[in-house]
Amino acid sequence: MFDEELTRLREISKGAGGDFYLTLPARVSKRFARALVVSTLEGRTLHRDALRLLGFSKLATFNELSQQLGIA
Repeated sequence: MFDEELTRLREISKGAGGDFYLTLPARVSKRFARALVVSTLEGRTLHRDALRLLGFSKLATFNELSQQLGIA
């Protein structure tokens, strides 16, 4: 019984991992991310600063986040 469960859990852990955009609120709050994206798209915050605050290195990741949040 224990060996079967251990084998099952090992198979699960071989997966591709979690969804980056679903786990983002665990790192920064969804409210903060939404406010920062809106501020950036309105021109009040530089993209450079927004990427730094979110811990991103690519603008494409920022754009995907804005789509995931339903902003852009």
